[in-house]
Amino acid sequence: MLNLNMNRLGEEIHRLRKHYKMSQKDLAKGICSQAAISKIESGECFPSIDTIYLISIKLRVEVTYFISLLIQERNGYVATTIDMIEKLSSDKKYDEIFEITKFERLNNLKQYGYQYEQFISWYYHLSSYYLDLVSYVEVIKNLQQLLSTKNLLDQDNYQDLKIQNSIAAIYAENTDYTNSYSYYKSILSNTIHIDSFQKFRIKVMYNLSKVYTLDEKYNEALIIIDKAIESCLKLESFYILGQLYYQKGVCQEKTNFDLYEISSNYNKAIFIFELTNQKSYVQHIQEKKENYLKIHAEN
Repeated sequence: MLNLNMNRLGEEIHRLRKHYKMSQKDLAKGICSQAAISKIESGECFPSIDTIYLISIKLRVEVTYFISLLIQERNGYVATTIDMIEKLSSDKKYDEIFEITKFERLNNLKQYGYQYEQFISWYYHLSSYYLDLVSYVEVIKNLQQLLSTKNLLDQDNYQDLKIQNSIAAIYAENTDYTNSYSYYKSILSNTIHIDSFQKFRIKVMYNLSKVYTLDEKYNEALIIIDKAIESCLKLESFYILGQLYYQKGVCQEKTNFDLYEISSNYNKAIFIFELTNQKSYVQHIQEKKENYLKIHAEN
């Protein structure tokens, strides 16, 4: 699966060679050995750019044609694998993530670029931690080693910040709130003017509010929740808006807010979860916050 890009190139070289009624020996002459052509066509080896250029001349195509095949296959493979791992992560299927990333790390990831290599290592370390294969101290050390500030220079790539989000979450899970706060606040200090980052920033604010809640700093949690809700409304997005209203109600319970206002936030959360077909969240609120929902219904 990893060599799809090489296979595609090899298949096309084979097709063109047959089209021009050339033998592998004919194509190889003046370029490389016949054995090398055989391996290229079968996807067993990756030719140098010089070799691709000379082959393109003999097969009467632009070298950019062969390069475009490589890029298209590579980008398709990378995008598919990233989507699959992110879906597995949202479902907390860390055993499957571990097997996929372990396999990927056995291969030459550099051909797919630094970002993909970093992504695979990120999820390899994360899955190792959630499968109890490494300690939280060790996984944080491994994740910190992946960070590279040069990524932040690219407005379209803020993967370092996502890794920092993972580090902050792991610190919080292990009750090291001080370090968790530090990472979350560091992420929020960045400004990247693209919509995907704005959504990620909302998620970070939500995560930070949960740490404040765990640390019983409910007023601080409410401040950051209100900022996150405001950001959602500006983006006209339902992205974790239901979770934010629910979290707001939880914090208000701890700070003796007006019962009707608490009930109102839980009902807003239910409305959004129903609208976005998140039935498990609706059920959770109906079961856990039944008394508050009644207050709103009675008014």
